[in-house]
Amino acid sequence: MSAYTHLLFTVIHDFFGQAFVDSNWGLFWVTTALALVTLFYAIQTWKLVRVPYMPILRPRFSYDQEGNNRILKLRILNIGPGMATDVIVEYSLKGDSNILQNEKIDILESKQMSRRLNINHLQPITGDYYSKHKVMISIKMDCKDVFHKRHHYETELDVSAAAGH
Repeated sequence: MSAYTHLLFTVIHDFFGQAFVDSNWGLFWVTTALALVTLFYAIQTWKLVRVPYMPILRPRFSYDQEGNNRILKLRILNIGPGMATDVIVEYSLKGDSNILQNEKIDILESKQMSRRLNINHLQPITGDYYSKHKVMISIKMDCKDVFHKRHHYETELDVSAAAGH
């Protein structure tokens, strides 16, 4: 044993006592450190494995023709790679807390667009109503992925801009 190593062990022995210099304790601490590093990488790997199964929901507007009027409808698009289940969509017109609607969609596959959701209390697209009134809609979406983990999305859409197209 070199003089430097001997000096190091002497200092450790004097500071910590014999128990920390014992080779069994050294093996214990090295094994504990290895177990913690392995646990860290196992958690990171699990997070990476889940990514391909995450749904990502985005709202879109579409039109329906009712007589001479175009009516805006809301649709939900799953742009993520995973399937969304138990999708709950809650939407309200901004500035009017009395108008709140909920819809439930059982399953929304990856790259699939939902059925049209009716937005009650919206003016038909006739005349220049939307050019004179700024109308915003607040949308909250909640869904589960294939691992039954909940995901929440919130956004606002400008109804006036969609009606102007």
